[in-house]
Amino acid sequence: MKILDLFCCAGGASMGLYKELKPECIVGVDIKPQKEYPFQLLNKNVMDLDVNFLKEFDFIWASPPCQNYSKVCKWNGRNYPDLVDAVRDMLLKADRPYVMENVPGAPLRNDLMLCGEMFGIGVIRHRFFEINGFKVVQPMHKKHSGKVINGDFVTCAGNGAHGSSKISDWQKAMEIDWTRDKWAIAQAVPPVYSQYIASFYIGKPNFDLLNECPVKVYDDDWYYQQENVMCGKENCKCKKGILHGPYWYKYKEINGKKIKKYIGKNLMYVAANQSYV
Repeated sequence: MKILDLFCCAGGASMGLYKELKPECIVGVDIKPQKEYPFQLLNKNVMDLDVNFLKEFDFIWASPPCQNYSKVCKWNGRNYPDLVDAVRDMLLKADRPYVMENVPGAPLRNDLMLCGEMFGIGVIRHRFFEINGFKVVQPMHKKHSGKVINGDFVTCAGNGAHGSSKISDWQKAMEIDWTRDKWAIAQAVPPVYSQYIASFYIGKPNFDLLNECPVKVYDDDWYYQQENVMCGKENCKCKKGILHGPYWYKYKEINGKKIKKYIGKNLMYVAANQSYV
């Protein structure tokens, strides 16, 4: 399997793809040198690539510059590249499964939105994804459990936006340990985002990445969630904090009452006429 990461920056998305797919080859393309990119780097303008080059790969990830769509960057009055439509045209001509990622407000087809709290990492970092060639289950976007200003999360941008500006805190929050470049980390995709998406590309959804976050798996009224539980037996290991599981449960609300049903250790997920356990 050969993977192409366009606008790869320091390689956050590439690392997540590597963890899940273990491909024989990952090539990142970026106009900047990106000396700490952990895979093969092509230092080139993405918009100068030939479509035939893209066709050499099995899967393509693209993260066009986000500044033109970012609320924060709009305040400074500067002009930034608007590349989403042009990149989409390039990807469609390549005729390969692709994921295009960007910030809220970017002109993407909204196939998926991910938030750091869905995975239990230290950033919120909402990102939207346009996905072509396969589908990904949307985790539930729950109310955030804390605030940056209280130290519950980190904002990896600028001076930390009322939160920590320490590079070590940014690395830990994003789960990126191969670079100490704050600008690169600020631009990065948390690797767990691309890892989760990649698991659906290969037909083996990795729900274990989610932090007890419900998912809308089927077209019904139920939400599905993995949980670790206590059995209640007096001498059991779970009394010492070693919980059983994870087990799948399903939930829905009927007349204001929350209904919960046990499923088991495995969840049968059906997509594209194939079933995965």
